[in-house]
Amino acid sequence: MTDGHTGAPADGHEWYACQTRARSETRVAATLLQRNVPVFLPTVALARRWADRTRIVAFPLFPGYVFARFELTQLHTVISVQGLATVVRFGRRPVPVRAEDIENIRRVAAAFSVIGRKPDPQPFMKGEEVRVAGGPFEGVVGMVVEVRGNRRLLAGIRTIGLSVSIDVDISVLEPTRS
Repeated sequence: MTDGHTGAPADGHEWYACQTRARSETRVAATLLQRNVPVFLPTVALARRWADRTRIVAFPLFPGYVFARFELTQLHTVISVQGLATVVRFGRRPVPVRAEDIENIRRVAAAFSVIGRKPDPQPFMKGEEVRVAGGPFEGVVGMVVEVRGNRRLLAGIRTIGLSVSIDVDISVLEPTRS
């Protein structure tokens, strides 16, 4: 139920994206549940084969993130969880995730589990400003023009009012946004 004016839940509880430390998603989710904070950790169930057996293993759809539903008055309770790095914010204020987006994520995770594979992550989007953090183009700032496969992208670099396109490995790029 929402309050009718802002679309916010009447009870004040909203979903927030919480960034975790590496491979801490499950532990963070369990701790939040122990603290009575509803959690959503979208996973994709995939078959993994070892030498002696095959097993279904749940992998996070968004490595490094869990979603938690809480009021802002509970922020300290959430942020103090071991393994949780931060709650995604815009400026100083945590940014709520729409309930519709959570439902879409649930559908996507379920669909990938049915087809038995993980999606190919695309860390950068067309139009995003990035900085080259290594290699011969280190320090160059540019705009993502096109994503090529899952390992390379084409960046347009603005220099004295002109652009040049360079093919840069995604592993050496970092977003310029804070």
